[in-house]
Amino acid sequence: MQYYFRFNRLYFSKLATLALLLIVVSGAFAQQTFTVTTLQDSDPYQDINSPSAVKSLRWAIQKANAYNGSSNIVFNIDPSFAVNGKYPIVFDDEHGNILINKSVTIDGSTQPGFVAGQSPVVILKKEEGNSYFGFIQLNSDGGCVIKNLGFELPGDTYPIVFDVNSPNNQFFNNQFVINTTMIGSCGVIQVYSANNNIIENNKFFGPSNALTGYAAILLYGETKNTLVKDNLIKNFIVGIYDVSYTQQDYYAFNTYTKNIITNSVETYCVPSDPNSYCNTYNGTNTIMNNVPKPEIFTYSGGILTGKAHVPFDVIEIFVADYKD
Repeated sequence: MQYYFRFNRLYFSKLATLALLLIVVSGAFAQQTFTVTTLQDSDPYQDINSPSAVKSLRWAIQKANAYNGSSNIVFNIDPSFAVNGKYPIVFDDEHGNILINKSVTIDGSTQPGFVAGQSPVVILKKEEGNSYFGFIQLNSDGGCVIKNLGFELPGDTYPIVFDVNSPNNQFFNNQFVINTTMIGSCGVIQVYSANNNIIENNKFFGPSNALTGYAAILLYGETKNTLVKDNLIKNFIVGIYDVSYTQQDYYAFNTYTKNIITNSVETYCVPSDPNSYCNTYNGTNTIMNNVPKPEIFTYSGGILTGKAHVPFDVIEIFVADYKD
């Protein structure tokens, strides 16, 4: 009888140890939530674990990057900080870009004052100054969601969201406003060799007085199985630019449906060889108020003359002296 009780004590002790291990392991991978409470952009070298750390969006992303699991980033900024009902988070040009290395959901609708169906209230901004490649850069294993955020940035910031080899990400209900003409060959959302992404119901606005260059959405490298749906694109040189391929079969297999592209020079810029690429256009992609591609330069009598259509039926003519 004495041995019987010893056996049970040992058995239950092992069960208790196993249960404790399960609690510890599940706790280590439980989804965490980090709350942004300020409009400031914190020093990227601050101690993110300090109780006095500035609870900025940069801080929240750094915390998510350091966590061994997926995270949510929510907003609870004091209403007294609102500017005309918006919450502009101005990023310090000296602090560099934002790197996302883990699976995280950033949801601007969590900020009090957000109204479904209206423009975002949390606005990410950067003053014109130092340009760098990728304002927000996704280098994670995938599974990120960026939604219900506003972006108001100068054209020297490109791309705004850069997805590098990071699959299964979703970009929903964001609004991108480009204040000046973009520089370089890039996209506002730029996806490089990343599969199974969804870019849906976003709005892209270039400057109202001029086309902004290059593309609102750019897919390249070995990007495939990406869905681009229900986006509104206005005042861009190229609405959607897809030059994706795969090394195996050289087909991209990306899908575009129900996008609206307006006041742009080009609509879909896909390669001319239909046998090399395979993109699917489903539903109705509305293309309206667009102008033809600029006329190629002509040369005559020592004068190089070119002309290009710009929005609202205005013709710009420029002349330059040319010497051999």
